[in-house]
Amino acid sequence: MGRGVRRAGIVGAVVMLGLAAVPLYGVADRLLPHAVELDDLHVCGPSDARAHALVGVAGPVLPRTAGAVRITDVHPLGLSEGARWRAWSVPASGRDSFIGFVDTAAPPEGWAERVPAAGAEVTGSRPSELVLEVWPGTGQRTTTLRGVLVAYRDGLGLPRTARSTLQVETRVGGCA
Repeated sequence: MGRGVRRAGIVGAVVMLGLAAVPLYGVADRLLPHAVELDDLHVCGPSDARAHALVGVAGPVLPRTAGAVRITDVHPLGLSEGARWRAWSVPASGRDSFIGFVDTAAPPEGWAERVPAAGAEVTGSRPSELVLEVWPGTGQRTTTLRGVLVAYRDGLGLPRTARSTLQVETRVGGCA
């Protein structure tokens, strides 16, 4: 075996080891277009124990021919201490998605058909929106949230993540 062949073999082995160190799903997460698109906005609205906030953060954006996307987890980031939350997948057919606050006394269309976001399956023929339900903890007057992280599996089954810099503030009595 000649020196050139040996060097090429060593260089090839080093390159292969380097590629093996980079998880393929990480590469796919950066290079492939996302099926889940989240809005980045800053909103402030009223909140109390009876009429807490529903915040639409957009969500799966799929062409009608797309395969199913399964949401595996939704987590608010930087949530104020004591605040409570739930994440829902709400059918979005027949309406535009909403952004910002909607009083729970007048929830968005499709609210009765909501399902927990973690585990929800979405297709192009069944579009949905991710909605956070946020309310202050016992004795609290304000709630803050500094982002949302959504984990999902795309149509190929690859694990993906989408992150939003959504900033939400709720205050008893509303925001001035």
